[in-house]
This record gives sequence, C-alpha cells and structure tokens, in this order.
Amino acid sequence: MRNKIVLLFGSFNPVTKAHVETLTKSMESIGADKGIFIPTSFEHIYSKMIKSQGRMALSNELRIKMLQSVCDSDNRLSVCTYEIDNSIVSNTKETLEYLIKNNPDSIIYYTCGADKLKSFSKWKNIEDILNNVEVLVFERSDIVINSLLDNNPLLNKFKDKFHVMNNISDS
Repeated sequence: MRNKIVLLFGSFNPVTKAHVETLTKSMESIGADKGIFIPTSFEHIYSKMIKSQGRMALSNELRIKMLQSVCDSDNRLSVCTYEIDNSIVSNTKETLEYLIKNNPDSIIYYTCGADKLKSFSKWKNIEDILNNVEVLVFERSDIVINSLLDNNPLLNKFKDKFHVMNNISDS
C-alpha cells in the first residue's frame, strides 16, 4: 500500500491552532502517514501585506521556527522549505513536482478550505496540479462544494479528485 502525504500550503503568519488542526484532521480522515506544512516565501506574503496596510509579515526564519516547534510535538509532521529556499512566489505546481519527485511511492493530498475552490480554475497549471494530487476540501457553511464542482466545467472534469471533509469546527 502506498504512503499518503497531506500538504498544507500557507503563509503561517503566524501558525495557528486552526492550521495544525486542519493538517492533522486531514491526515486522520484518510489515514495518512505524514503531514507537511509548506510555508510560502516572505516575498509572496509581503506582496499580499502591502494590500492590507498595517499587517506585519513575519520573517521566513521565524515562521519556520514556529512550524518546526509544532512538528517537534508530532513526529508525523514536518516542514518543507522548498518555496522559501527557492524564493518561489506562488507556484504550487513547481512545489508539487518537487514533492512528488521526492516521494515517488506516495499519494499526495492537497488540503484546503472550500473558499479556495472558487479560485482554482484561475490558477496557473491547475489541470497539471489536479492530475497529480487528490484534494481534501473542508466545508464552509456559506459554500456548497458539490454545487461549485458541478457548475465549474474544469473542476467537474476532476470531481473524483475532490474529497469533502466536515468543517473543523463541526468535528
């Protein structure tokens, strides 16, 4: 049987209890062996922070240290610094290719909230991404996931790749 790895991308600015619960509950729901936090680069966070004046972008080093502290308490969790190490600004496909190459015997799961689905069809290389991963989607009370998948031709094409999960606050 192939290993299962769950990925959680984000700014983790800072890492929160909800981030940890999202990753661990995703892992538990599919019986995954490993969960990986993938913090985005400071450059990406900073560009987003400019738009929301007054917020502060924590350094790469501090965010990695906080994530590593979380991982120290659960040996199933780890941090992948690929995007930070390579100053990648929002290129999920490249990061996934790296992780797939380095985990060839694993099934890779991307986990996110239902709100993320609204922008999926606008992502660069989304078809390549969906061809290579399974997607764990947490419900949100204001989004009907199956309706969203049914009404978007691109997402509907990959509907079998999406696995709906209960909202964290409901579990």
